[in-house]
Amino acid sequence: MFYICRESNEEKEREYNLMREEIYRELFLAIQELPDRSREVFELHLQGKKNEEIAEVLAIQAKAVKAYRRDTITFLKSRLGNKFCWFVFMNVI
Repeated sequence: MFYICRESNEEKEREYNLMREEIYRELFLAIQELPDRSREVFELHLQGKKNEEIAEVLAIQAKAVKAYRRDTITFLKSRLGNKFCWFVFMNVI
């Protein structure tokens, strides 16, 4: 009986991991569609950098970083639809 429950939990975990992998793959593909500068800003954001740090690294103003991030989020919401909520829930974005 224990074996059956364990197998069921392992199967659920495997399905969850496959779903998560697919969602990350779609995020990666969507990010690749971004214009170069937007992609650079967003990738640095995903690395945990603050707006000021990103601005310094890319030699642009912090206001520009905010605008790139805003436009990128708008694009990703449109491109990913309901899957975008998963990224917010998983603290990816």
